[in-house]
Amino acid sequence: MKLLFLLWALLVAASHRDISSTQEILEKPYTFIYFHADDCQFCQAFNPDFEYLASLYNASKNLQMVRIDGRKHKDLVQLFGVTSFPTLKLYDAKEKQIISYNNPRSKENIRRFIEEHSDAVATETNLEQNVQVVESLADIDTSSKPVLLAFVSRRSLDWKDYFYPNHFYQRVAREFPQVDFKLVFYESAGPEVMQKYHVSNIPSLVFLDTNYIKVFNSYSTNQLVNHVISEDALRHFMLHVREEEQGKSFATEADLGAFVAAMDFEGHMQRKGGMNVIDSRTRGDMTLEEEYSALLGSIGL
Repeated sequence: MKLLFLLWALLVAASHRDISSTQEILEKPYTFIYFHADDCQFCQAFNPDFEYLASLYNASKNLQMVRIDGRKHKDLVQLFGVTSFPTLKLYDAKEKQIISYNNPRSKENIRRFIEEHSDAVATETNLEQNVQVVESLADIDTSSKPVLLAFVSRRSLDWKDYFYPNHFYQRVAREFPQVDFKLVFYESAGPEVMQKYHVSNIPSLVFLDTNYIKVFNSYSTNQLVNHVISEDALRHFMLHVREEEQGKSFATEADLGAFVAAMDFEGHMQRKGGMNVIDSRTRGDMTLEEEYSALLGSIGL
């Protein structure tokens, strides 16, 4: 795993590099320069986007993506007229022209800027993807290796950039190449995937192997506690996936289903496979006292 991580680190480094001299800027016809500072919070937010963009152009023969630490290299900051961080510039060596980027720092805008002012073309196939998005049960059944399913929401900021090479789910996937890492966006995967593995909470994890299932957060309903899966929690789960230290394991899907069916939901609600069902009576069939009692139960009071 360490070797794979080092290889990935070298790959990321190859897509962009930190430079410290004008000579390095002149190595290719076009240079996209990202002036940054380690203590700049806006730079920290932009770093993953820059790494993603650099990966898109790492096959270009005429464009290089570089970073310059503005705190260390004040001569280059002065030369390029940088007054704040982050600052983005494109240097055209042939025309000896510096072109400043002044629009919002969205990936789409920056790609458009680069391709308007150079001959570089972004190549999506440059991205090393270690994660597959599940659209149906068939995407799970075709795997020949053990499978890790992460059930998440597209609305979550933690998962919107899952395809970035430096996203934590991609990083951990590279550390465990013997496992197929997959993402299940509950909004688009369809209810059959959630129901098959009795998932009632997101984010959650389900590990699948022959005669072995291990789940983490999948049947929990405590949204105040189980609302995030961090990189450390994910890595810990995988390191101890054969142990009972984190999560709960089952031999079959039937065992998992029986365990979930036997659980009592908070208040008056009872858990059913793949969903949480509240009292099915309409409000017109309930007295005011019953409505009030149901409301208290639904909010856990």
